Amino acid sequence: RGDSGDRDGRKGNAALGTGYALAQVELDRTLCEMPFVKIQAGPFFDFGQIAGPSSQFGSHGWLPATGIEAKIKTTGRVTWALVYGRDLHSGRGAFYSGVTR
Repeated sequence: RGDSGDRDGRKGNAALGTGYALAQVELDRTLCEMPFVKIQAGPFFDFGQIAGPSSQFGSHGWLPATGIEAKIKTTGRVTWALVYGRDLHSGRGAFYSGVTR
């Protein structure tokens, strides 16, 4: 969640590979609960590695990232997430938004 797949606004900077290992830890706290909506927020820590069949692809090491995530959940199981994460190697930040069901 903290590793950006672009560089200088151009896509194509993400690590490529056919295998991966990923550990994610997040602590969510409920900030507000109404009859049809729940708002949660909290920090997260991601730790992963991507591997490829040749040495040209993959992450060439572990990719740690940390940040904060806010979620708006509805009773219909729709979740809107707003994420701001930072890559701990480069220090670059990334902002993402997504909807899941």
